[in-house]
Amino acid sequence: DTSILVDFHEELLLKQPINTKLIKPLVSYPGIIMLTRLRVYFQPAPLNNIGDSIKYIEFSNVKRVYLRRYLLRHIGIEFILK
Repeated sequence: DTSILVDFHEELLLKQPINTKLIKPLVSYPGIIMLTRLRVYFQPAPLNNIGDSIKYIEFSNVKRVYLRRYLLRHIGIEFILK
């Protein structure tokens, strides 16, 4: 949904959103991820109508990016913020 973008001048870098999970200790949140040149957006899946808001990370706030393992596969990314 392009209406969730912070700046309407942002251009999506992916043609299709990627199904993903936001992993926190003991909890995983299914959703989709979209990329622009300025931000990474995570839109939670509408499970049980909990109405979670869209989360985004600005690349200017990213200090480091690590590749991680999830379920014994190298498919995770961890963002360390300033």
